[in-house]
Amino acid sequence: MYISLDRCDATEIIEVASYHQFSLIKKAGKWEHIFNLWLKKAEEVTFLSIKDWERTFDAIPDMIAIIDDKYRFVRVNKAMATRLGMIPEECVG
Repeated sequence: MYISLDRCDATEIIEVASYHQFSLIKKAGKWEHIFNLWLKKAEEVTFLSIKDWERTFDAIPDMIAIIDDKYRFVRVNKAMATRLGMIPEECVG
């Protein structure tokens, strides 16, 4: 969506920028991306949280499997895969 800054006050510009992943501005005749740092930080935190969960899941010595509604393995931890003589990725399905 293109919004002319001539039609917006500062509050509206900030509001538009805060609701989008990035904004495209023309500065001194050149187009530039302005990234929403809050969203970028949220993505980083989410990525780190996923990695922490994966490390914890695989560090548990008990056998654990996540099973879908059709009783298929979605994910197994390392202990479960080792017991089955496989690597975790081979157990999926």
